[in-house]
Amino acid sequence: GGIKTSTFFVLLQGIKSAATNKSEKGFRYAVPSDAFRKAAVITLIALGVVVTGTYLMVAMEPEISLMDALFEVTSAFGTVGLSTGITTGLCDGSKLLSILIMYIGRLGPLTIASLWYFTKGDRTSYPEGNIAIG
Repeated sequence: GGIKTSTFFVLLQGIKSAATNKSEKGFRYAVPSDAFRKAAVITLIALGVVVTGTYLMVAMEPEISLMDALFEVTSAFGTVGLSTGITTGLCDGSKLLSILIMYIGRLGPLTIASLWYFTKGDRTSYPEGNIAIG
C-alpha cells in the first residue's frame, strides 16, 4: 500500500532534474516528464490523505498524541499492520476512518483520484490531419 518505490524514485529523479536542469534519467532510461507529474500527483494525494486522516483522528480522539495518530494513519495508509497499541481504544468513527485509509492506501491514490476524474462525455479522440486549403 501507499506510495510505491518506483513512484518515489521517479519523484526524486524529477526533483533532481529540476534542480540541476538536466534531463531525467534512471537506470539508463529516460524518465518522461509525464511520469514525474503523475508521481508528484500521487505523492501529493498521499500526503493529503495522511494529513487529513491524522487531523480527523486527533479531532475525534483528543486524548491521543499527534505522533500516535500520525503513526496509526501512516501505518494504515501503507497497510503495514503496525500499531502503537491504541487501535482497540479508538472510537468507532476513528476505526472506520482507519479502515477507509487502509482501502485508499491499498487501492492507491491515483486509482481513487481517477474515480472522480471520469466524466460522462465523449472520450473518443480523433487524429489530426492536414487538409489542403487553397
